[in-house]
Amino acid sequence: MLEVVFGESAAGALLFAGVAARRDIALLPLALGFGDISDGLDGRESALRSLMSCFPEIAGEVVDTNMRNAREGLGRLIRRAKAGGSVRIWTSASPDDACGACWTARVLECAGAETEVFLSMLPQLEPRPDGTVVSCGGWGEVSPEEIDRIAEKHTFKAPGGLVHSMAECWRSLEQENAPLRAMLNGRLVSAPEDLYDRFILGEMRSLGGVFSEAEAIGRVLGRCRLGISDGLAALRIESFIRAGICEPVTQPEPGDPAYHRLIRLK
Repeated sequence: MLEVVFGESAAGALLFAGVAARRDIALLPLALGFGDISDGLDGRESALRSLMSCFPEIAGEVVDTNMRNAREGLGRLIRRAKAGGSVRIWTSASPDDACGACWTARVLECAGAETEVFLSMLPQLEPRPDGTVVSCGGWGEVSPEEIDRIAEKHTFKAPGGLVHSMAECWRSLEQENAPLRAMLNGRLVSAPEDLYDRFILGEMRSLGGVFSEAEAIGRVLGRCRLGISDGLAALRIESFIRAGICEPVTQPEPGDPAYHRLIRLK
């Protein structure tokens, strides 16, 4: 079975857990919840560069690696499907995972591949055997020791009608080509670029005075659990600066991420 994942951390977790060997993973790290999706795989490089712009020292290398992995993963996916092999899509409620799952369904449908498709759906809350309950934003946050147990409970064979519905969902999202895509009320929908602004501004206001931009972003990711990346949060704060909502107090050290600075609200 070919295991389809949408981030390096998820791929690493599956490998470490022994769920799959490297040749049995199709890694598609395309961050499809963000940016232009009108030009398929070829159009993702620009969106990824924008999303990584807060990491100027490593952005080029990371984007090149992601695009290379995505092209290799896409080729592996199509070859395996056309050969009649089964495919398992590891997905969750995070926008990138949900988009990745629907995009994969669309790829399979366009390729005319008749293959068994399984979905491993990460629950938003998962009870552990010791009675604790954990919340993970994606499979990359699940400890390798837990992956098999959780996947066994939450993996099912997707009926053809479901796969077709997922493919149609992606076709509609491509036509709308909004700045963002998000999970709202359990549905994957197109969204405006300012969708998450009130959450980001709320965390910034709670810090008050002069504060670390990195801390504000960390609070957004850890407390709000929106399923977005630090890069997207940093891009929105850059837009706040351009709009005069906040201003930098210090500048990051050379080679540091752009958000390694102090800022304040005006």
